[in-house]
Amino acid sequence: MATINNIQIKNLKEFRGHEGEPLYQGDIYYKGKKLGFWSQDFMSGSDTFLFNEAILQDEVSRCKAAYMDKSYPYNIEDLMAELLDLTLNEKEVKKILKQHDVAIVISDKEGYLTTTYGMNYPSESKYPKFVILNKFIAQAKKDFKADIEKSYGISISIEHYDDVSVKFYHKDTLDEFNVKIGY
Repeated sequence: MATINNIQIKNLKEFRGHEGEPLYQGDIYYKGKKLGFWSQDFMSGSDTFLFNEAILQDEVSRCKAAYMDKSYPYNIEDLMAELLDLTLNEKEVKKILKQHDVAIVISDKEGYLTTTYGMNYPSESKYPKFVILNKFIAQAKKDFKADIEKSYGISISIEHYDDVSVKFYHKDTLDEFNVKIGY
C-alpha cells in the first residue's frame, strides 16, 4: 500500500469540483491507526482535515527536510498531494497487472506527467526478457513524448533514458524492479 512516512490514504473516493475537475477524499491512517477524514476542497480552497493535523507535523517536517528546494514552503497539503499521487499510481499499476505480466510507469525527471503501460511476455520468444523490455520501453518512450506534446501542448526532449523515470512492477510480487536499459 502506498505510504509516506507511515501515512496512508484508505477508502479513497473521487468526486468533482465546481468546474468538473477530479478531486479526492478518504481516511488518513498513521502507523496503522485511523486519524480521521481528509478531503480536497470542491472550490479549490484549502484541504479539509477532520483530525488534529499537528499529529502529522513531525512527518511533514521530515518530508520538507528531504525536499530538494529548501525555500519551498512544504506543508501538510503538499504531503497529501504526494501521497495521493502515489496512491493513484499504485491503483493504476494494480489495474494493469490484472491483464499484463509487467506494468511500466514512465514519468519525467520530477515525477510529473506520468503514463503507464502494460506488457505481456510472448509465450515463445527467441529473445531474452530484457531485450523484449528494451524494445517495449523504446516504443513506450516515443508514445510518452507524443502523449505529453499532444495533451499538454509542450515539447519535452528525451535524448537519454536518464531524462525519464522508468519503473517496472512485476505481476507476481507487485515489487518495483530495475532493469538495465540500453539502446
